Amino acid sequence: MTAAPARPSPLAPVLTLIVAVSTLIWGLRSSSAWVIQNAFFGLIDSGVSAEVRTLILVFALCLLEAALALALTLARWRPGSLHMLGLCLIVAGVILGQLLVRGPFWALALLGAWLVWEGFSLRFRS
Repeated sequence: MTAAPARPSPLAPVLTLIVAVSTLIWGLRSSSAWVIQNAFFGLIDSGVSAEVRTLILVFALCLLEAALALALTLARWRPGSLHMLGLCLIVAGVILGQLLVRGPFWALALLGAWLVWEGFSLRFRS
């Protein structure tokens, strides 16, 4: 708990960006071009189509993962904080992976496992 904050390895934000891009690609490939076009131009909204709600959630998750990659790149993390973040991502990835069989959500759990490992390595590096 008293370990000094440090930056994780450069592989952590790269893996986070890979998960973010794969989430975005999966969301775009799982919906039809007609729905994407009509949602983009405002002809269909989330009150009408469940597919539009799914697209909104995919974009929100992608933006969250990109913000996490930026935070991993720029911020200094305490090992305990990185460890807890990794455990939260494991739980979220497993829950989403169980609810939605298709999709890159198991990659989110694997990213969480990597961040737990990074937390341990930060503790031993400092």
